[in-house]
Amino acid sequence: MTIILLALFAAWQTSGGAATSVQACTSAALVGSWQIAYAKFGDEVSPTGPNDPVEYKHLTPTHFVVYQVTKDGTMNWAHGGPYTLAGDTYTETLQHGFGEPFNQLGRVSVPLKCSMEGKDTWHISGKIGGTSLDETWKRVMPAQR
Repeated sequence: MTIILLALFAAWQTSGGAATSVQACTSAALVGSWQIAYAKFGDEVSPTGPNDPVEYKHLTPTHFVVYQVTKDGTMNWAHGGPYTLAGDTYTETLQHGFGEPFNQLGRVSVPLKCSMEGKDTWHISGKIGGTSLDETWKRVMPAQR
């Protein structure tokens, strides 16, 4: 029985069933468009259901913008500015924006721990003003023509 279980486990790992390994963030890997998959700020988990607002983040090699859009297409808030990447630290510097997050944070630099799972899952975590932040972003795939 043990041999069968070990054989099944080995087959599962080689068939792609194993968890994707965590990798370091690189500037090239971060460039693109991302949609929030999971977000927790302090004890509050942001809802990500089909009728909830959606957050997007777009990164160039040097700058980012993040914004929230309602189901009817109205933008609730947005902020952006330059970012840097040094080792596993991704730092956003908010320079411009509107709405609640920017009104609360203002112009601030936020260092976050950064990691990737494959090329299409990005994870950042850290503290903003003493409150913990934990986010997972999924790459937005280009529309098929």
